[in-house]
Amino acid sequence: MERFDELYYEKPYVREFRARVTGCRELEEKGGEASEAAPRWAIELDRTAFYPEGGGQPGDRGSLKVLSGAEDRENLSEAMPGAMFACGLGNMEAHVLDTVKKGDAVLHICDNPLPEGLEIKGVLDWQLRKDHMEAHSGEHIVSGLIHQKFGLENIGFHMGDPFITIDFSGPMTWEQVKEIETLANQVIRSDIEFEERLYEGSELADVEFRSKKELEGIVRIVTVPGADVCACCGTHVVRTGEVGLIKIASLLNRKKGARLEMLAGRKAIEYWQQELDQVTEVCRLLSLQSHELEEGVKRLEAERNDVRYKLHGAVMKLLEKEAESVIARRKAKAALESADDAEDRLLVHFVDDADMEELRFFCNKVMDSGLFDTCAALSVDAPDKTNYVIMSHTRDLKPMAKPLNMELNGRGGGSKDMIQGSYGAPGEVIEAALEEAFR
Repeated sequence: MERFDELYYEKPYVREFRARVTGCRELEEKGGEASEAAPRWAIELDRTAFYPEGGGQPGDRGSLKVLSGAEDRENLSEAMPGAMFACGLGNMEAHVLDTVKKGDAVLHICDNPLPEGLEIKGVLDWQLRKDHMEAHSGEHIVSGLIHQKFGLENIGFHMGDPFITIDFSGPMTWEQVKEIETLANQVIRSDIEFEERLYEGSELADVEFRSKKELEGIVRIVTVPGADVCACCGTHVVRTGEVGLIKIASLLNRKKGARLEMLAGRKAIEYWQQELDQVTEVCRLLSLQSHELEEGVKRLEAERNDVRYKLHGAVMKLLEKEAESVIARRKAKAALESADDAEDRLLVHFVDDADMEELRFFCNKVMDSGLFDTCAALSVDAPDKTNYVIMSHTRDLKPMAKPLNMELNGRGGGSKDMIQGSYGAPGEVIEAALEEAFR
């Protein structure tokens, strides 16, 4: 049962602390082999300020440094078989790569072993911890306000890098999200103090709070007056002003509700600065002022669409002429040779810079002539991608799509009359495979 008496709860701003090693074992998988190429050890201490992963918040990192006055300092290399101290005996330490909880024990996952009884100095990666505190505090503010305003429950929370991901029990609109972001930053500017209190048993009966599961034993309630009341086991800042800024980056409505991606604290400020730098650079490239950017981009979009429309029309005219040229050559050949073999009834033709619609247009023009049973129109889109459209009046193309895709590293499909997609083989290989398939 959580007692909430560890240093990371009682003194969350402690960056360094002294402790004694109470346990150390090498980590193994079920099969008994080392869990990674480099060995890892789980070290337990009699006290710790390293927060273990839980409730969506990642575990702390840092180091466990061997104190210079340790009595058995000269014998540490013998006491720690397998340890690698690149800095020499004068700078012995175990790097904490992660912190997890197993039962009531906090395990520091380290790259070096430390013997039981050794006194150490724990040093937190403070930037990482501070980022986590700001992020968790920001999540409380946002989730609490969404619960107040729209009655939605927080049903999932993950603190990633750089985004915090939160899942809610119902859909939201972007207008609602913007409203929440505004309210959340008002809470930050108000510099409200976070309140924490421990409850047990019947004491919780009259307390209304957010929680994703039924709770037993000692319960820690974290309150942001006017914004949130929630059961929580994470670390937080003391006052909302320390969060600095909350920025909600995206909204995705899904079957079970809404997912938000947000940032808080230092990461939110960095994100905002990156966005501002991009806007500034785009404005410079387009010779626009920042307040002109939206209208300027709309104007460019309209101009681009107009150019694409005109280009598409020009391409279609060229393809029509190319199809007419192919048909004329076929007629001339037929008149001279009176030929009617299978190969003459198949056309495999490569077209420059054509999209799928244009390839279909070319095939239709050729097939309407009645001079070909099957037409394959292709266009190279990239060095390893050639788009294709195949039409036929005499062959069922649907069952042929998969074997051709397998042979030519392709993808796509269609109906008995037409298949389309892309191949990942050289042009001469594609042409040979199609001629063999339709022989």
